[in-house]
Amino acid sequence: MQPCSGCGVALAQADILYTTDAQIVCAACSAKADLVETDKRAANTIRSTGFASFGFAIASFVFNPFLLCTILSVVSAFYALGSFWNPNDQRYTKHISRGARFWVMTAAAVALLLDVLVALQLLRVMFLISTHVR
Repeated sequence: MQPCSGCGVALAQADILYTTDAQIVCAACSAKADLVETDKRAANTIRSTGFASFGFAIASFVFNPFLLCTILSVVSAFYALGSFWNPNDQRYTKHISRGARFWVMTAAAVALLLDVLVALQLLRVMFLISTHVR
């Protein structure tokens, strides 16, 4: 009988599971650890989406067929910012450090501002085209 490194319960040989760092755990502790790892992956997705929104916004100034980069940037920024404001996503965002949270929110907010600039530029071009067509 071996003790679980998480809760200390004695485990039979057939009930022993191992963590990623080779610690002996029971099924309940293994499930809890797996849930935490899954939440951390979700937090990493939120962080990546915030920075991706900024990348799409920058790309939209250079290459933006059918406003695809702008649309991707807006959707990504709203997803990242919404994840921080949604109380149901707190279980994921608690795994993002305060510094990373600041930079993700800043990147998403700047991306939205750049997307507004792209939209205004598009409206300006459309206006110029319509005045020259007449």
